[in-house]
Amino acid sequence: MKRILLLQTIFFLFLQFNQSTVIAQYYQFTKTNGTYVSISNSQFSVTDSIILDTSIALWHSNYSGINFRAFGEKINGVFELGKDGYIAALSDYSDFIFDPFSSSFRSNGISEFHVKETRVGADSIIMVEWKNFGIVGRPNSDYITFKAVIYLTSEIMEFHYGPSNITGIPSFTNGPYVTLLHANKGFSTFKEQFWVTGNPSAPYSGPIGGLLAGFPTNGTIYRFEGQSVTTGVVENYLQNNQTLVYPNPVSEQLSIETENQVDYVQLLSL
Repeated sequence: MKRILLLQTIFFLFLQFNQSTVIAQYYQFTKTNGTYVSISNSQFSVTDSIILDTSIALWHSNYSGINFRAFGEKINGVFELGKDGYIAALSDYSDFIFDPFSSSFRSNGISEFHVKETRVGADSIIMVEWKNFGIVGRPNSDYITFKAVIYLTSEIMEFHYGPSNITGIPSFTNGPYVTLLHANKGFSTFKEQFWVTGNPSAPYSGPIGGLLAGFPTNGTIYRFEGQSVTTGVVENYLQNNQTLVYPNPVSEQLSIETENQVDYVQLLSL
């Protein structure tokens, strides 16, 4: 496999192969506010005793033939849903982690976990809720509620934060991490990272890792939109040969891995 490293600050990359075009993908972040609504009529749910397990469930999409996408790659319809606030997914080329609020959680007698998938037009939406989850290292009376809303075709992810009770200093034993991670198979190398860190009310968002300094207030929404939403561009991975482009945006080194002949490369700084 050929490996090409380009050193230049860019925001969009266009690669012209014999029959296909590949466009690197990244997410844009916004913070908004709205009324938190818990999941009703869930299709899968568990409560306290099962929540003690490290990983809660594997969710298989109810809809076949949907073009599920993340970071511009087509992903399969199977998702690992973790007790500790994460969602994992796979593609033919990559592994993905979506963390709406990953930390060390525990059951506290009122904890609930819900999953619901619905269809809106051509899009499939998966909603996952961690409700009244206890926090390792915090008093028994402390709990948090949050959910992930993932639009699997249009590449929009929303993390919604609901009612919580955090007493005293809002520190956590592990995390919290709010991230979108795009890695190689086996998760040994990151291709793209997107972190939300600092003050939950005015967070930093970008490729530099770190922790969120507490739990967002009730009604906070963190929204991530892929380039298929923000620019109308949809990445086209070759069907028969792997072509990987990462990360984008980039400040130092851009990697292109392909088994194809590269006829043309165009870099645009916008």
